[in-house]
Amino acid sequence: MIYKFKINPNEDLERCTIISSGQYIIHAYTKHSDKYLDLRLNCGDYLSGWRIYGYGELACEMWGEPKLPHNPGVLEDSNFTCIDRGIFKWYANSEKDWLLELESESGQTKVYTVERHWGLPANIQSAIITLTEEKGYSPEEVLTLLNEGLQAREWVITKICGIGKYIEGEAFCEQAWRDVLKKRSFHELRECLTSWQKRLHPDGSSIRLTKPSKLNEVSGEDTETLNKLLQLVGGR
Repeated sequence: MIYKFKINPNEDLERCTIISSGQYIIHAYTKHSDKYLDLRLNCGDYLSGWRIYGYGELACEMWGEPKLPHNPGVLEDSNFTCIDRGIFKWYANSEKDWLLELESESGQTKVYTVERHWGLPANIQSAIITLTEEKGYSPEEVLTLLNEGLQAREWVITKICGIGKYIEGEAFCEQAWRDVLKKRSFHELRECLTSWQKRLHPDGSSIRLTKPSKLNEVSGEDTETLNKLLQLVGGR
């Protein structure tokens, strides 16, 4: 389960119901050049909150994972780097999200919409871990692999559309092709690219095998050609 925090300066808090309030504190960490924050809320007998990765301070939009309840003594622990503290108010907004108001000791107030997302189910996470291990990659490399895979798909689709527009001209509807291709597997995309490449000149030069023509480019006096085109369009 993960949570999305998005700044919401225009929210009307008076219409919302306060669930809880108390002291908050934000600790900042840097580990192996990676930055993250611990946003801790004092709930009386325990601390709650989230670990927010990738940031050295609060941002307009962040993602975090919930922390397990822990000792309130952490609030005064000097071993942690405190970058902000103050009073929080936790509001019920709807069935899907909440509002978190952070009033800093410095006088600044920020209001975040907090949305809960269930994330990837265990079977998908385990499949990703198993696949990366089989291929010799670490789980930390999954994001890079996913990004490169999406780039590879986009490259093939762009290549297909480029060849299609070159061969068929304005008769090639790029958006329609993209809508169809994005639903195909990478293996099917490669086969489609190979098929389009075979329609190019056999020696690999950039020469069209056919030259597209618009119907309105045919002279109205050339009735024979016009009739043939109409029959072709009509499938006869």
